[in-house]
Amino acid sequence: IGSLALSSAMFCDVIGISLTAITFAVLEAQNAGVFNSIMAVLSAIALPVAIVYTCRPAVLWMVRRTPVGKPVVEVFIFTIFVLVLITGFLGELIGQHYLYGPLVLGLVVPDGPPLGAAISSKLDTLASGLLYPTFLAVLFSSCTVKIGAVMLPALYFNMPVKEAFVLGLILNAKGVIELTVYKLVKEAKGLTEPEVSLCVFSVVILLMPLIKHLYNPTRHYLAIKRNTIQHSKRDQELRFLMCIHNHDSIPTIINLLEVSHASKENPVTLIAMFLVELVGRTSPILISHQCKKTLEKTASISGANINAFRPYEIHNQGYATVKSFTSVSRWETMHHDILRLAIDKQVTMILLPFHKQWAIDGSVGYFNRAIQSMNLNVFEKAPCSVGILIDR
Repeated sequence: IGSLALSSAMFCDVIGISLTAITFAVLEAQNAGVFNSIMAVLSAIALPVAIVYTCRPAVLWMVRRTPVGKPVVEVFIFTIFVLVLITGFLGELIGQHYLYGPLVLGLVVPDGPPLGAAISSKLDTLASGLLYPTFLAVLFSSCTVKIGAVMLPALYFNMPVKEAFVLGLILNAKGVIELTVYKLVKEAKGLTEPEVSLCVFSVVILLMPLIKHLYNPTRHYLAIKRNTIQHSKRDQELRFLMCIHNHDSIPTIINLLEVSHASKENPVTLIAMFLVELVGRTSPILISHQCKKTLEKTASISGANINAFRPYEIHNQGYATVKSFTSVSRWETMHHDILRLAIDKQVTMILLPFHKQWAIDGSVGYFNRAIQSMNLNVFEKAPCSVGILIDR
C-alpha cells in the first residue's frame, strides 16, 4: 500500500501543481484583459520549459564532472542554491507562487549520489529538523471527500475495503505539496489559527496511529505456506532470492549456484536483489532490471553486478534463469521489500548477507548492525526457508 500511495501521490501532485499554476496566472491577470491573461498562462508554461532545457543540461554537466566516489565540488552546490533563488524570483515575476520555480528545478535535478546526496546532506538538518516540523499543517475539512475519492477506484479494482480505507488515510496525510496549498489558504484567510492547530492535532495524534492500527503489512507475508526447502518436490524448480549488499559476495553466490546443478529436470531461478541504502532521495524504490541475453556495456556499479551473473545464465541456458532487482530503502524497512519479492516470486529460499566480514589475519574487519537487524526481521516473518551466506 505504501508503494501504491507514493505512485498515486506523485501522479496527483503533478496534475494539482499544473492546475494551480494556471489558476494563479488567470487570477493575477483577470482584471488586465484577455491578452494579459493569455500571456500569464503562457508564462506559467514557459518557465518549466525553460528550466528543463537550460538548467537540466547544466545539472547533468555537473554530475558528469564529478568523479565516481568523490565529493561534489562546493561551487556546484552553491550554483544549485543560486538557481533556487533565481527560479523563485522568476516565479514571483510571472505571478506564480515563489515555490513554483524551485519545485520544477527540484524535479530536473537527478536524485541520489553524487549531486542529490550532497544537496540532501546539506539541507537535511535545517529542512527536516527545523523547517518541516514548524511548517506542519493539514486540511481536515475535506478528509471525508478525499478518502471516498480514493476508496471508489480502489474498490473497483478489487482492493479490500479496509485496505482501501487505509490508502485513503495515507493519501490524506501525504505531505509537503498539500501543506503549501494549506499555507496559501491560511494566508488568504480561508483557515484560522485554531483550525490549523486542529489539523495538526488530528494528524499527529489521531491519523497516523489509526493507520498503524488498521494496516499491518506483515500479515501478507503469511500468504504462502510450506514453500520451503523441506517441502519442495524433487522435480520442482528451485527458486533462490539472493540479497546482495557487497559485490565481493558475488563469486561465492555463483559457486553456490554451480553446486545447485541446474538441469532440465531440476531448473534453477536466481532472483538477485541488490540492497542499496536510501541516500539522496526521499522515497524508497524497488527497481526491476530487464534481463537481456547479452552482456550490458555499462560502467555503472549495478550494471557490473548484473553482468556478473550473465555468464552463468548463458552457460546453463534453458535450465537457469536470472532476474535482477535493486531495493533502495532504509535499512529499517529493507526487509519489507525482501519479503514482498519472496512472496511475489514464490521463492523457496532467501539467502541473506552476513553482518560480519573478516580481515586477512582472521580478525573481524567489518560489523554492520543494520544488516544484522534486517536479517532478524526477515527471519521473524519470512514465508519460506532462510539462510545466511557466510564465506570464510
